[in-house]
Amino acid sequence: MQQVAQEEMQTAKEEVDNALEKLVRNITIWRETYHKLKATNAQNRKTLQQLRDQKQQQKEDRKRQELRKLRQQEKIREQQEKITKVATSETVWKTVVTLYLSAEQFAWGMYRQLVLPVVAIMVFFGLMTVAIARLYAAEQARRAPRVLYSGYPKNYRQKQADAAPVADAAGLRSRAERRAVPRRERNDLVGN
Repeated sequence: MQQVAQEEMQTAKEEVDNALEKLVRNITIWRETYHKLKATNAQNRKTLQQLRDQKQQQKEDRKRQELRKLRQQEKIREQQEKITKVATSETVWKTVVTLYLSAEQFAWGMYRQLVLPVVAIMVFFGLMTVAIARLYAAEQARRAPRVLYSGYPKNYRQKQADAAPVADAAGLRSRAERRAVPRRERNDLVGN
């Protein structure tokens, strides 16, 4: 029994030693990869900084070139202005005509973009208002039919004296004797 326990202890020690060796190997491998990654990161940072510096240098070079070009253009303009200082009446008329044409073009563009759409919208809503009013009038005409009178104005009719009916006792009837007046239903739209 002691022997079995010693063998088990021995195998357990060997397993622990093997695990420690693996752990040490893994740690050394991780350290190596960490140092490699650190070195590559440093290299990448250097290259990135170099690229940034190159871009900055290129921007500065472009700005300098643009400034040189602008200075050259200014010199050329100054020389041309010195040559043609006196403007003739022909150039004045040309500038007046070009200004007039550009103003006319601007006005036509504004008219096309602002005035025409507003007029079109107003016409559309006016037509819609007329159509809706006609539909409403037709509906009202269906609901309450008009009573047509004679076409003659009142001036041409013969004047008749309005005689008030004289109520004598023989002509009066009691309420029970009178016929009931047929009433129109309020919810009847067509007038059946």
